[in-house]
Amino acid sequence: MADKYTNKVTDCMRLARSLTLAAPSDDTYNLIRIPENAFIIDVWVEVSTAFGGASPTLSVGWMGNGETSQTSGFMTTTQTRPQEAGMKRACIQETDVTFPGKWFTAAGGAITATCTGGSSTGTFTVFVLYAVIF
Repeated sequence: MADKYTNKVTDCMRLARSLTLAAPSDDTYNLIRIPENAFIIDVWVEVSTAFGGASPTLSVGWMGNGETSQTSGFMTTTQTRPQEAGMKRACIQETDVTFPGKWFTAAGGAITATCTGGSSTGTFTVFVLYAVIF
């Protein structure tokens, strides 16, 4: 039997909070910097003021790591439900590109949020739990 134990462990857990975005324009926002060697564990969005308009969208994704950005890599509009106030959590059962995790192995990056279509009355904040593995 060959031993292949690892020394790559962490005691560096971080819970990050974005700025609160009020009345965002239709755009993609870089919200939270993620360092290289970070593993995303969980993602939440708090809609503190419901979004108005006929069809607002709000998705949470990521950019960086030497890969193509994923605007809804963690949460789609179905999950964030921007027309309803409250705290929402990324869900393992969804078919999102990245969740339930994302490892930034090649380079750092950022957590992003994309808003469109009538989002100008909403207010939201994104939270991310991650570990940096050395």
